[in-house]
Amino acid sequence: MQFFEIPRLLTREQVAKARTALSQAEFVDGSATAASIGPRVKQNLQVRPQPEIVKTVLEVIQTALMSHEAFTGAVFPRKLHLNINRYEDGMHYGDHNDAAIVGHVATAVRTDISFTIFLADPAQYDGGEMVIRTPTGDVEVKLPAGDAIVYSGSTVHRVEPVTKGARLAVFGWAQSFVGDPTKREILAQLRRTRRAIIEDNPNAGYLSELGNAYNNLMRLWTEN
Repeated sequence: MQFFEIPRLLTREQVAKARTALSQAEFVDGSATAASIGPRVKQNLQVRPQPEIVKTVLEVIQTALMSHEAFTGAVFPRKLHLNINRYEDGMHYGDHNDAAIVGHVATAVRTDISFTIFLADPAQYDGGEMVIRTPTGDVEVKLPAGDAIVYSGSTVHRVEPVTKGARLAVFGWAQSFVGDPTKREILAQLRRTRRAIIEDNPNAGYLSELGNAYNNLMRLWTEN
């Protein structure tokens, strides 16, 4: 898996409520968490944890992710770690890949999969494109508010400088039940194929065998 988009992960109402809530939140210098790459590479703002404001927003987004088949069927998420950032005029984040482990020891998450959920519409800011490096070249991503981009945690990516307005987004990571990316992709392909067969031919006699094979691979490859 290089990356994929999830259109309309959040409804317009959910986006509006999140933006209203975060307009009252406090944002601090995001370079404080850039010890390994330096503040010149990372110039943005991150929300200061505030239980009543931030927790509610992140709970809504976590619920949306964990109940969306496109996400769960490709990621097999075991646990998530979410945060919120903001890029204002001149702010950017240079080429980097994400730390292998994030969070405090008791709740640490291995960053198998990374994701960004856009909360600002493209018309609200200039610049600020996410650029994902792929074997065939760089891909620019700037999605409507409520849409998500999901990509491998090992992917090199950056955020271009914002030249006008502000870019607001939720970002985070998922630790998968299936740590090996090749095995994860095989399971995702089997899952998609089985669901397609169920839609086209729900009475197919071989569906039970296919489902049994899928579940046995899950048992074999799932990590405790």
